Amino acid sequence: MVMRKQKKRLQRYGLFAVIGLSIIGFVAVANYEYLQRQAARIPSPVRSELTFSPFVLPLESTGYKATNYKLAEPEEGVQLMSYMITSKDAQVTISQYVQPQQFTDIPEYKDRFLSSIVKQYGTVPTANGTVYLGRQEKQNNKQLAIMIERGLIVLMNPEKDLTDQQWRSIGEILEIQKINN
Repeated sequence: MVMRKQKKRLQRYGLFAVIGLSIIGFVAVANYEYLQRQAARIPSPVRSELTFSPFVLPLESTGYKATNYKLAEPEEGVQLMSYMITSKDAQVTISQYVQPQQFTDIPEYKDRFLSSIVKQYGTVPTANGTVYLGRQEKQNNKQLAIMIERGLIVLMNPEKDLTDQQWRSIGEILEIQKINN
């Protein structure tokens, strides 16, 4: 009688173990698939060479599409990642790189950069930080937007002028993709 109770108890624990292991396996596979999907946002040739975690367009974003990912090194040791965001009414080239040390070492550097280089005329607050709007004197006063957030400088060059609401939408939708090289 005692042996039969122990056998039933072992069978019950075995069933719980199988169910528990199945759940753990399912969670592990789902997590792996999720991470693979997330890692696929930046094409693998670019992602494998990238040394910083950039702002990217999430896979689940509706109304926007990211294409033409490129990685360049315009100066020794400075990586520049760029790509194109397209929506029904806007096309914006995003270029980003790690902030130079001057932004943290020199307190007024950011303000001088925004006034003299960017020719800042406005700001648009977003959940990811402030989008600074400026004009490019050497390119017929073409609109330029820039974010200086999370250790990055993110330059955004639109095909045509965008409204504050369009900039807010772009600033809100971007997210950091962790790069683990």
